[in-house]
Amino acid sequence: MEAIAGFFLTAPGAGLADKNYLECVVNREETKELIRETEFFKSFTEEELDEFTEGANMVQFPAGEQIVRQGDEDQSLFLILQGSAIITKNRDPKLEVGRLEAGSVFGEMAYILQTPRASNVIVKSSYAVMLQMDGNLFQNLKPATREKVHNRFLKVVAGRIENMNTQVGDLKRELTNVAASQSRLRDELEEIRKNSRPA
Repeated sequence: MEAIAGFFLTAPGAGLADKNYLECVVNREETKELIRETEFFKSFTEEELDEFTEGANMVQFPAGEQIVRQGDEDQSLFLILQGSAIITKNRDPKLEVGRLEAGSVFGEMAYILQTPRASNVIVKSSYAVMLQMDGNLFQNLKPATREKVHNRFLKVVAGRIENMNTQVGDLKRELTNVAASQSRLRDELEEIRKNSRPA
């Protein structure tokens, strides 16, 4: 693991990193700009951002890398700075149940509840660069900054619950429409049978 410009840079596996890209992204000021532009950190001050950049772990993953595994005992959080990832479940690993784009935060439920990972997260793009935040980082934050982070986590969780409720509502409507179509089809078939009987 190599320390560069105040960050730890980790590229899992040999020859997986795009060196030109990494030379750019690990510049401290440029990375602060990437973080500042994300929705999660938009309201943070320069001083608060410095608290993160001093202890953050910058990680690059290649396409197809499994960043988080369902059931793992790990409470790190990740902020996607570049790239995208998909969410899957062990019961049906080929089914994509969600997608995470640049600016997305994930891992907050395992951190907040101190429970095993509930899903798998796999890199979808050609690579993904992320800011990894662990318990040690949060413990070293100033109390006011830590409270601000927790409030942001609550907003993230609330937004996901709202999105899930919307998806459940959409699914219920679709199922209702399917049931209504099946009922109409049964009525039409019954009418056809009646009309086809000999007089």
